[in-house]
Amino acid sequence: MTRTLLPDADRIPHEWLLVRTGADRPRALRVAAERLLRAHLRATVRQRRPTG
Repeated sequence: MTRTLLPDADRIPHEWLLVRTGADRPRALRVAAERLLRAHLRATVRQRRPTG
């Protein structure tokens, strides 16, 4: 499921992903949220990088 969401990770709210990385969450959910969070951050950096 996570792999399906990776291309659209920049559309998932950063705060929503952060909440799901908490220690009180099941491991599978934390791992998936961390993968999506990394993809979200990469996409955000890519969008802000100047072109030219």
